[in-house]
Amino acid sequence: GDTAQAYISLTGGAVDETTDLFDSWCFHLPFDQTGRCERVDWDEETRTVTFLCTVQTMDRSPIPAGGKMTFSVKQLLTGKEALEDAAVNLDLSAFAAEAEIVGPEQAGHSRFQTGGSSDMEPVDPVPMLQTGPALVEPAPGLTITAAGYADGLFHVQLCRGDATRLDNHGWLWLEAEDGTRLEPLGSVSFAVFDQGERTDYSQFVFDASPEELAGYALYGDFYTASALIEGRWQVTFPLEDEP
Repeated sequence: GDTAQAYISLTGGAVDETTDLFDSWCFHLPFDQTGRCERVDWDEETRTVTFLCTVQTMDRSPIPAGGKMTFSVKQLLTGKEALEDAAVNLDLSAFAAEAEIVGPEQAGHSRFQTGGSSDMEPVDPVPMLQTGPALVEPAPGLTITAAGYADGLFHVQLCRGDATRLDNHGWLWLEAEDGTRLEPLGSVSFAVFDQGERTDYSQFVFDASPEELAGYALYGDFYTASALIEGRWQVTFPLEDEP
């Protein structure tokens, strides 16, 4: 019908059990499409990783069977690691004051909601904290670069490096001694470009007063990768119609 699937296997070089196609893959079909990809197998002996890739026509028109399909991928992300439920060694009470803010003319930024409650009202422009040197590095390639108050809310800024290269990212929350979690109202992001170099930031916004900060510690889940491999790999194969 309107959906095609293929199992794609990769082996050799730096391919490992964490290999990710980094949204750089494509079925070469002559119509608008949507797709998804999931890693389904890793063979340690042959060092082969297998993905199930699915494509569907956007207008739900049938994909012609009996011909050939070409699949290609341009980027492989490897060496992915996860550090979850990790305490961040940052004294929050030291940042209970107003933080320095950058204006929209100093940093390109856009707001997006990524979780927590829906209580954070849209703000234009979104107040972004002035970036600075690393205050603490909770995971390799991820650093806290600013914290403080803006518009009555507590902000914590996570520097991700160039997220288009390794997709380093994380999620932060505040946690009390009894284990009670205060999730962020949401997060915002922006990128800074300096002499051709890109640096991405995610900023988490919490509804906590300065008096409450002393009762909380900062925690997070952190996800990193070690290498981005660029090239062009492709395979062409018959497209069969399954009953």
